Amino acid sequence: MDNKIIESNSDQEFQEEIPKIVLEIIKRYKLEPQLANKVAIELYKNGIKSDKFQEKYYQEEYFDLNEIVLYIIKKITTKEINYKSFIFSHPKYFGKMLFSPIEETGKQAEIINITNKIKIVGGKMPELPEIETVKESLKLKLIGKKILSATVYHDNIIEYPNVPIFCTQIAGQQIQGMDRYGKWLIFILEDYYLLSHLRMEGKYFFRNPKEKRNKHEHVIFALDDGTELRYMDVRKFGKMHLIKKEQINEKGPFLGMGLEPWDNDLTIDYLKEKYRQKKLPIKSTLLDQSIIVGIGNIYANEILFLSHINPLKKTNTLAEKEINQIIINTRQVLEKAIVKGGTTIRSYTSVDGVHGLFQQELYVHNQENHPCKKCNTPILKIKVGGRGTYYCPNCQK
Repeated sequence: MDNKIIESNSDQEFQEEIPKIVLEIIKRYKLEPQLANKVAIELYKNGIKSDKFQEKYYQEEYFDLNEIVLYIIKKITTKEINYKSFIFSHPKYFGKMLFSPIEETGKQAEIINITNKIKIVGGKMPELPEIETVKESLKLKLIGKKILSATVYHDNIIEYPNVPIFCTQIAGQQIQGMDRYGKWLIFILEDYYLLSHLRMEGKYFFRNPKEKRNKHEHVIFALDDGTELRYMDVRKFGKMHLIKKEQINEKGPFLGMGLEPWDNDLTIDYLKEKYRQKKLPIKSTLLDQSIIVGIGNIYANEILFLSHINPLKKTNTLAEKEINQIIINTRQVLEKAIVKGGTTIRSYTSVDGVHGLFQQELYVHNQENHPCKKCNTPILKIKVGGRGTYYCPNCQK
């Protein structure tokens, strides 16, 4: 810790607060003491004291605070921040998000004098296993219940129809089941399908109507058992569609989407035809939702590792054996992740805080410079199609 900086300020509160803030920053962000001290001073100068790190502020100010910390670190270091440094070490916070992985936030932090937009690189979007976990969690509590009304606080989340029609049509609909297609949640109603994409940070919570609405809760469904299902989305990227059942194949987001990983039509011949003219790296092709739905960045890295395929290899040069390995390992990785509840590396949490354990079993994703679990060669990180890509140069030649 740079004691000279602290000693240079005669304010007693300053001298008491800085060590406390430094300890919180080191504990939560795993920064070196000298950098933590600089960050602490910037936070204090902008009116942020150690009490902001207490649990009581967790729900309401968690996201803003971490954006501010990230901004200050980037301002001080002028370097790209390593995401792995920002995972809480304490088991209570294990795997929870510390900041929002988006390109730019148009929102200015209200409790700090920041006029520049914060640029953040990377990110984690819920993938198929995470959505499967949410689906199963919701199914336990929702089937048979009736939606009495819907209240929308952010219109852009409702993609179709417009908000007044959405609220009118969904009122009185009983929830008959839950399903999933790719990364979309499907609420099966009497006359409609409610389709919900969580995007980066969408979450569902059950609440007592008397509980004060969180500022990030943008759609609230009143249920006939006296509870509320609330959709929370800090970044407001999530989308909802309410489609009549008979029109599901005519309109909506499912048009043009590919096969589920366990579809019987997902065969070597199917992929050979889809891959035949694709010169893109196979890593990019695995993310193409018009071929196979539900695979995102994390699982694409894992699938290619288990298939012994270099992520830069051109898709149209894959042999039948390699294509077959992609099918086998796609199913294996996703099935295993579903059993474990998905990965919760960045911002995803399941309904009412269910967290996945599969992140503890990742072979290559976020393992840069760590020894390969198969051959001990250091894992490399590169960019493929703008996405962070991890692979073993020995196992994936």
